Amino acid sequence: VESLGDAGYVVTAALNGEEGLEKLKQSRFDLVLLDIMMPKVDGLEVLRQIKARPETAQTPVILLTNLDKDSVIKEGFSLGAAGYMVKANYNPGELVEEIKKFLIESAGEQVNK
Repeated sequence: VESLGDAGYVVTAALNGEEGLEKLKQSRFDLVLLDIMMPKVDGLEVLRQIKARPETAQTPVILLTNLDKDSVIKEGFSLGAAGYMVKANYNPGELVEEIKKFLIESAGEQVNK
């Protein structure tokens, strides 16, 4: 989170899935980085709720996880995740670069629609 803020992104963090859903009701976000393993409401359920609400259904969601289970990743994509990243495979600088690339690609897709 600090790395993204240091790179100039406005970052809003949530301590658990329930808090994340509340923040999504209060503000609009260009991207949601969503941990799968969270207290109160897990990431896949948060993703279900994001995609079920018309106000957030088009918000791109990248799953951040240390789980490298194909079944969980497949379920995430079937629920509408735009991508996933295994946290252990990225240092903070690499994470920022991947997010930057994703946002640029996402913006290009919006322009071409």
